Amino acid sequence: MDAADRKLSLIKWLSDVEDDALLKRIEALAAESKRDLYRQYLQPQTEADLQRLVQESEADYKAGKTLSHEEVMAKYKNRK
Repeated sequence: MDAADRKLSLIKWLSDVEDDALLKRIEALAAESKRDLYRQYLQPQTEADLQRLVQESEADYKAGKTLSHEEVMAKYKNRK
């Protein structure tokens, strides 16, 4: 069974769940998963990571590796 089939199976099962406590546990698991993804991909892990990101950004700016607001908007205009 591939991932798409597993998701559909879970959706069908979840649509029949009546147990409020179980639904709350599933909601808590989903919220925890979102927090974990945020921590993993959006938050610098350490002060050193943050300093490295700032230095990289400053170097990019000084090297002219920037886009104007209009360029960014045009690039992502039709992207979904």
